[in-house]
Amino acid sequence: MKQYWFLIALLALLAGCGAPAAPQPTAEAPGATAIPTADASQAGAETAAPARTTGSQEAYPGPQTEYKPYPGPAGSPVPTTASAPAPPTPAPIPTPSSNTGVVHGRLYNIQTNEPLTEGVLIYLSPVQTTDNPDMSAVALDPLRDRSTIPDAEGGFFFADVPPGRYGIVVQAPTSQYLTRFGNNLEQDVVITVEAGQTVKLEKIVSGYP
Repeated sequence: MKQYWFLIALLALLAGCGAPAAPQPTAEAPGATAIPTADASQAGAETAAPARTTGSQEAYPGPQTEYKPYPGPAGSPVPTTASAPAPPTPAPIPTPSSNTGVVHGRLYNIQTNEPLTEGVLIYLSPVQTTDNPDMSAVALDPLRDRSTIPDAEGGFFFADVPPGRYGIVVQAPTSQYLTRFGNNLEQDVVITVEAGQTVKLEKIVSGYP
């Protein structure tokens, strides 16, 4: 009888060892969030996605265009550098009228003794009286006085000049010069014009430049 109880107790003990253990509750801290654990079966079921391998890639080349300037209209003029106008050719000396006179001459550069043909204006300016009867003055008035430019040989003339006394003044870019006689560099060119007469100045000189 005791053997049967011993066998029954041994079977019960073996049966208790083979049963799965009951899950034990775990204590959680207040306010803690439960983190689910990964299921081994699910982890085994899921397979990692194969990593994408990329070889060396080259940028797509854009269209190769060659720059060409836009052609202008046919027959368009070619731009040129502006240059000073050429001096005029010598003109015939006019004949004085019965009421007026004519003044003409040739202008030279006092430094080079060459005809002065460019860069100047020649004025015929009236002589002004002063308080001293033995002294007179030539006052240039570009808005009133008559002017001309020398030709290619330095020549110039004034036609239809009313009778009176005049000075020949050269206007340079920055200064004015009262001309002097070529045969007497110490004497200013101050002349007297009479009706029906021609005043011929063979050579006068200016300090410009």
